[in-house]
Amino acid sequence: VPFYPNSKEDDRAAMPIRNHDLPGGEKSLSSSRVTTDSVQQVADFYKAKMKVDTANVTSELATILGKSSDGDIVRVDIKKEDRGTTIGLGVEVTNKSGRGASS
Repeated sequence: VPFYPNSKEDDRAAMPIRNHDLPGGEKSLSSSRVTTDSVQQVADFYKAKMKVDTANVTSELATILGKSSDGDIVRVDIKKEDRGTTIGLGVEVTNKSGRGASS
C-alpha cells in the first residue's frame, strides 16, 4: 500500500517509520504522515488502494481496515488536527505474500 501522495513524514511522531519482526517470521511496518488534504480525500485514496473490510469515515476521523493486493493486513487511521490531517498507516506483512518469512 503506497503512502498518500500529498503527504510527508510526520516530524511530531516519535518514529515516523517503524519496522517490527513478529512471531512466525512476519513483519509489521508502520508510518506516521501528515497532509493538508481532508480526511475524506485521504480515506477515498486508501479505500481505492485496498480491499476494505471495514471503513468508518467522518469529516474529522476515519479508520479503514482491510488487505493489500498482496494479502497483507492494512490499518489506516486518519485524523483532522490543527496542523493538518494525520495518517497512521500500519501493515502486517503476512507469509501469504511471500515477503514475510525468510527461507
